[in-house]
Amino acid sequence: MKKKSNLIFIFIVFLVVVYTIFDYSKLKYEEEDYAESKLIFENITIGEVKEFKLTDNKKIIFLKKENEVWKMIAPISYPADQDYVNGFIQQLIDDQLESLINLADDQIFSGATLNIGLKLKNGVYRDFLVSKVKTSDGRAYLKDIKTDKIFVGSPLWVDLNKEGVFSFRWKNIFAFRSKIKSISVFKSNNKSYTFSYDQSSNSWPAKYIQGLVFSDKKIAQLLSLLLHIKVSKFVSETKSNKLLNRFDLLSPILKIKIQFEEKSIQDWVMLVSQLKNGYHFITFEKRPQILQLSKDDVNKIKSYLNDLD
Repeated sequence: MKKKSNLIFIFIVFLVVVYTIFDYSKLKYEEEDYAESKLIFENITIGEVKEFKLTDNKKIIFLKKENEVWKMIAPISYPADQDYVNGFIQQLIDDQLESLINLADDQIFSGATLNIGLKLKNGVYRDFLVSKVKTSDGRAYLKDIKTDKIFVGSPLWVDLNKEGVFSFRWKNIFAFRSKIKSISVFKSNNKSYTFSYDQSSNSWPAKYIQGLVFSDKKIAQLLSLLLHIKVSKFVSETKSNKLLNRFDLLSPILKIKIQFEEKSIQDWVMLVSQLKNGYHFITFEKRPQILQLSKDDVNKIKSYLNDLD
């Protein structure tokens, strides 16, 4: 009985040794498949990237830098969120990629549809096909379309197909583009108020309404608030009377008009709907979109203007 137990023990030890040798050999083989980790975009700065493209089946997001400002070209023409785009691309060019050797790509890239492309200022394109297959530690296989070289990148690349148009779009409702000439507020009670900027004193002259003083500071606070409010959703890229009626924009509760000193710049006119399904909807007279704002953001605007009644 004791002899039998010893034989079983020896056999178990043998299996452990064999497995360890096999696992070490496998690990060593996998390590040999990797070349040195390096930046695929060596010596490239964010300023040298002129175009960015993400395609995945029918989805396309195409951004182009014009006069050092990112603009969305497809699927729609729209200003881009500069900070988001620069941060997003910076992550890609900073990623340390490991080049692979002795790897058959027939299965790894079978059915792959996600393509990421960058165009540099010298006209060079870098396009990568991103595999749906992940490494055992959750990283992404990438293939350089031009050279057919295969790389392993960080998990960052794996989730790029989840990126939507909303992330890349400019979401602020207002931006300074020139000196402001005047601000007009039109309320649903048919009352309207206009504040004109005095260029000689570089201030908003105090205005007395209902016994209250609307000072330079009060108007500056309203402008600052408008600068920081962001769209929570792009509801429609086009508008019609039917859509405007649907979102209660034919009878807005608030209208704000900003005129600029530079005559070539169109007036900024925003219409705000009443609260509907927990949100407010806005549109602009010179823009086709219907947008969604949070209740809290509209309440902040209204709180600044309540003293006008």
